Amino acid sequence: MKKLSKLYQTILNKQLYAAILIGIVCLSTHGVTLLNDYNLDDNLVTQNHRLTSKGISAIPEIYQSPYYLDDMGYSYGYRPTTLASFAIEKSLFGESATVSHAVNLALYLATCLLIFFLIKRVFPDKIDVALFAALLFTVHPIHT
Repeated sequence: MKKLSKLYQTILNKQLYAAILIGIVCLSTHGVTLLNDYNLDDNLVTQNHRLTSKGISAIPEIYQSPYYLDDMGYSYGYRPTTLASFAIEKSLFGESATVSHAVNLALYLATCLLIFFLIKRVFPDKIDVALFAALLFTVHPIHT
């Protein structure tokens, strides 16, 4: 029984070290975004958006509206959760690119860790495969 407990503790330690490594790699490769301002189309859905600018009070309307709608009637997409998160950020922190980037970074880190633990669950004896896949996802340039 003591050997089983020690084995279990070793596995937990390896998972913890792997998770810490994923966190360090994620923050070191993508943490620089915290220094950036809004970019490209960010102002269309954050600063100047007709709904997210209203904050939390606009959430019911956000879930009934397209992602983007301009004065000329051009509209596209339906991404209410994205807009709702921007509205919540606006209510809690005002318009802050740093906060928006920090929220995105935290969500991205959570996704990278989720990938690691999901693959680890599918292949319980292959922590190295799970770690490699999660690190590859973390640093892949498509995410920058």
